[in-house]
Amino acid sequence: MSHTPLHRSLLLALLLVVPTRASAQLPGLEWGALETVAQPVLELPSPSGASMVYARDAWHVVFASGGEVRMSTRADSTWGAPEPISGAGAIAREPHVASRPMYLVDHFEEPMVVVWEDARTGHAEVWARRHDGSTWAPETCLTCDADASRAPVVTTHGYSFVVAWEEQSPAHRQIQARAFRDGGWQPVETVSQSTADAFEPSLSVESLTGTHLAWSDTRHGAAEVYYRNQWQWGGSWEPERRVTHSGLGSRHPSILARNHGGDLIAPDDWSIHFEQGVAGTPETREVWRDVPSTDLSPIDGTPSLQGSGAVAAVPDGFGTTILADLAVWTDTPASGPRTSIVRSHPSGATEVLTTAGLSHALIAASEREVLALWIESRSGVPTLLARVAELPFAGGVPGGSPLARAFEVQPNPTHTLVTFVLREPAPRGTLRVFDAAGRRVHTQAAGATGRLAWDLRDARGLRVPPGLYAAILEVGSQRERRTFVVLR
Repeated sequence: MSHTPLHRSLLLALLLVVPTRASAQLPGLEWGALETVAQPVLELPSPSGASMVYARDAWHVVFASGGEVRMSTRADSTWGAPEPISGAGAIAREPHVASRPMYLVDHFEEPMVVVWEDARTGHAEVWARRHDGSTWAPETCLTCDADASRAPVVTTHGYSFVVAWEEQSPAHRQIQARAFRDGGWQPVETVSQSTADAFEPSLSVESLTGTHLAWSDTRHGAAEVYYRNQWQWGGSWEPERRVTHSGLGSRHPSILARNHGGDLIAPDDWSIHFEQGVAGTPETREVWRDVPSTDLSPIDGTPSLQGSGAVAAVPDGFGTTILADLAVWTDTPASGPRTSIVRSHPSGATEVLTTAGLSHALIAASEREVLALWIESRSGVPTLLARVAELPFAGGVPGGSPLARAFEVQPNPTHTLVTFVLREPAPRGTLRVFDAAGRRVHTQAAGATGRLAWDLRDARGLRVPPGLYAAILEVGSQRERRTFVVLR
């Protein structure tokens, strides 16, 4: 997507009124009760891709069971029966899913794509199936050729998708990619330039720019992490970067594009979590984190980690700025239980999710909630379990309910006073206003119809600083969010 003069003007205007968020901290997560997603589920996909996504006001989780790819959906706090995604004869594993809403003039759409590895042709190939927001398209084989294709991952921006995978040629493995844009699948590209093996790809996307790709590579002997990016959808790939130089084996990268605002704000804002060997004790592993222009650093000092840290970004109430990274990994000490741990950055807070997991854990975040997944044994059956933590500044997307069409903020932007307009009768509820760091700055009762005025002062009587704010209106089980700008 290219930036029009209007796009650039709006983004530059926001830069002038939005204060820095460098000190923003992740609000405390309060995990809900343990939930059963599906059973039996023998394995979860690798942490390099996403096995769950928040779209159409619900969580969607994909997994392989009995050779099929299935999807379970959590709506209104209840998990539905798994839905088959792959077709007849599938021998599937490693499914991943991606979705990102497209905001149009008067509504929004949320296409979705699922990819997986499938051996129905006699050797591993990459298959995909798209959902246009209303129906599923037929499944498509993306790599049906003589070579094996494994470990697919996918990222998306609206109706454009990028899939990457390991391609096993007679000589070595390479990372290949294929994009879906302008209504069709584009030719396959070889993205890595390894003279040895390139494998374990991970993808992420920025909303206004393009694709970020990381992978493991043995061109220097021990595996190291490499990175490459494509700044515009359909544009050329930038040169490779070598991320790690440890010589200890750096593997299973999980990349996260941390900037939702676009390349005018922070074009090089991403993080990679990966596992790395420990000097002198090659059988043990640590999870490390890399961010551009900073030093590599371990995220935990206990060298007994097994498996890469899956990573998620926790956005602010507006979906434009990342408050924190959440990394989750499985710790397998020499003695004691197998423990899945989640840690936030930059706060450094950690929390144990489970001490009885049969698999690694996965994590994802939306503007509403954080979702964690893992497998445990329930009455001898491997069961996919989940916990959900609601974010305190979460709110709905405009257009999703009758309440949404009746809730407006005027004027926007504002200097001295903001009015919340309720145009249709509604039961009494609560209106809360949050700043970009998730702090509540104003609360008042709401109900019936009318105009609720706020003088931009917090509970202490102090005027709030300029920047982006979220107004959350809760009426019964409905919750709607509106964002607005306070000027200097």
